[in-house]
Amino acid sequence: MSDSKTNIVTGKFSFSSKDKKQWSDLYYLQSSLNYPMLYYQRIGLLFVMRTINQLGINFKNNLHLASEINYHHQGIFEENQYYTMEASIKELFHLRKDRVAVVLFFVFYNQNKEKIISSEETLFIKNISEKDIMTLKNQNIFSTHYSPNAFIHLANKHSTLWQQSHTKEVTFTIPSNFAKQYGHIAGDLNFIHISNFAARLFGYKKAFLQGMASCNFIIKYIVESGIKLRTIKVKFHNPVYLGDDVTLYISTNQFELTDKYKKLLVSGHYAINQ
Repeated sequence: MSDSKTNIVTGKFSFSSKDKKQWSDLYYLQSSLNYPMLYYQRIGLLFVMRTINQLGINFKNNLHLASEINYHHQGIFEENQYYTMEASIKELFHLRKDRVAVVLFFVFYNQNKEKIISSEETLFIKNISEKDIMTLKNQNIFSTHYSPNAFIHLANKHSTLWQQSHTKEVTFTIPSNFAKQYGHIAGDLNFIHISNFAARLFGYKKAFLQGMASCNFIIKYIVESGIKLRTIKVKFHNPVYLGDDVTLYISTNQFELTDKYKKLLVSGHYAINQ
């Protein structure tokens, strides 16, 4: 349902015991800990696809650039309850030629109308036709105050945390079937995540993990370090390939995920809930 005055889309969804078990089994979550995992991705993804379609553009690929998640009431989704999502387009940027970035804003409420999580997601959409770019320009919906330098050269940033003091270091392997398992739970079964052939068609070495799946791994290991999150800000630099060994470095307020060659894959900062 859409509010035409504020361009806010609302939706309701439930979080069942079965849902929680699926997530717990997939990420090997400890029953004694409260994990503020991103359980809402399925309904959020529906809004993303609907939004891109409503922009009237043809796109061949979209990637996650950044995520900022703020937790309220520790961001915990309780089992067998209903939740409400409010979502809207915050900004749309023309990066260059055939590429745009869209910033989406989400808020999730529990049955008592208490805010649980708010998040800002930045997506990168490429291979847009010149005709579709002109359509967007004619609608005057591109933000004009934006500097495209914010996301230029993300893939070329270097990891530094492994050389500095950090409080935790975890090396683990991304299972080759993880993206498919995650996709069935979260609703993201984009072929570039589950098919090596499809990924190669788009210029990637092989299939790679969904951005939010990577983010959930980071949340898991931060929580298992004894930290209660208030905010987490994430930037996605390079693909997290399936079957690869990766290492997560965590310091007092930041983190980096790298491959075995210390290539930076994901980085970010977090704040603690006192």
